[in-house]
Amino acid sequence: MKFRTFRLRILVLSVAVSGLVILGFGGWTWTMLHELTGIHRLDSELVALASGQATTPPDEWTWRAFDDALARLSVADPSREMAFVVLGRDGKTIYQSAPWPEGLAERLPLPFPERPSAPPRTIHAGASSWRVALQHRPDRTLIVAANMAPYLAQVHALRNAFLIGVVLALVCVGGGGWFLAWRAVRPLQSLIQATEGITAQALEQRLPLRGNGDEFDQLITVFNEMLERLERSFNHATRFSADAAHELKTPLAILQGQLDQALQEAPVGSPLQQNLGRLLEEVQRLKVIIRRLLLLSLADAGKMRVSKSPLQLDELVEQIIEDVEILAPELTLEQEIGQGLCVEADGALLQQAIQNLVNNAIKYNVEKGKIRFQLFRSGDTIRLAVANTSEGIPEAERGQVFRRFYRADPAHSRKVDGVGLGLSLSREILRAHGGKLWLADAPEGWVMFVMELPAQAADSPVPAQEELVSP
Repeated sequence: MKFRTFRLRILVLSVAVSGLVILGFGGWTWTMLHELTGIHRLDSELVALASGQATTPPDEWTWRAFDDALARLSVADPSREMAFVVLGRDGKTIYQSAPWPEGLAERLPLPFPERPSAPPRTIHAGASSWRVALQHRPDRTLIVAANMAPYLAQVHALRNAFLIGVVLALVCVGGGGWFLAWRAVRPLQSLIQATEGITAQALEQRLPLRGNGDEFDQLITVFNEMLERLERSFNHATRFSADAAHELKTPLAILQGQLDQALQEAPVGSPLQQNLGRLLEEVQRLKVIIRRLLLLSLADAGKMRVSKSPLQLDELVEQIIEDVEILAPELTLEQEIGQGLCVEADGALLQQAIQNLVNNAIKYNVEKGKIRFQLFRSGDTIRLAVANTSEGIPEAERGQVFRRFYRADPAHSRKVDGVGLGLSLSREILRAHGGKLWLADAPEGWVMFVMELPAQAADSPVPAQEELVSP
């Protein structure tokens, strides 16, 4: 069995060790009390009574007096029920006290050994047990017996009390262990909670020291130093990406202007004009990459500016669908657009995010394929699903589609235009709006991306469907 929490492991270990110690010590103590205090005391009393009575005159009056003394002792202390019997040389009974149990004498080891006494022993007579002590004389043998029932009742009560005490002790140990474990791991829980709140946009946060100078303070100090190094490295990388993208904008703009002018001056249809046109396309492609890198660097630094305002999302999606009909007339478009769906968003950024999904649906579609748009409200959110017929994404690559510069084409050829930043940028735009974007499950031959945004509070129209419909 695996204990998944450190606190539970501490609890189990403390209870197990304490339980073994308590059981071992308690068992030893109970045995010593049972042997030395209980039986030893009873045996000593029986031997003393037998030895004392064996030295008295062997007449009936003496034995009656001894019988009366044992009766008074039993009345004074019911737990000390005693009896005796006197046997002759031939083993026949000379005198027997009134409470003497029937059949006890027959169970004694007769004939008696030729010695003055024998060690006390336990003899079972019927349903009861008796502890007997023997005193042997040449002319008689005196046997004094004590009923073991009161003694055994005390032993059982002591055993039950011991077991209850062990259980209570283990419960106390378990509670104490749980409390100590909780106290021990509480700094770790604080560390975990504080760590969960640290993201790439909040690397400036630091964990407060507890001030005890213990191992946890050392751990927090090391963790804070690691965060400081990460923050410096991350800020450096972010600044580098932003600065590089910003510095490249001016020379690319100049280069684009020069290429435009040279393209206009080149002879129409000449090889020079074709080469200049291809160079101009590459410059445009570089500008797109730089613009997206700049936006991603701002998103990484948590500085992407989102100017939210009420936006009629269904109207925006319908405009994009109209553009797709012009750009890809060979594709079949299917749409289920709920009406009156309004969100709080930056229209330009959100349009770019949706356009990236649509561009992927066009570029990675099959010949004479389909694109399906679904816009609907689900609870307090609005979802847009863009699905397209496709050769599919291998299962091993599904987790890589949002990685920057990732492209399904392993050779990164120009057969399908793109740089592998569109999906990553779209997801960052959705995150900046408090939404999310994911690759959803779709039937074979289809690929579907779903974006989700919080619905505007004043949004009253509710579309017909409540859940995603597979294409």
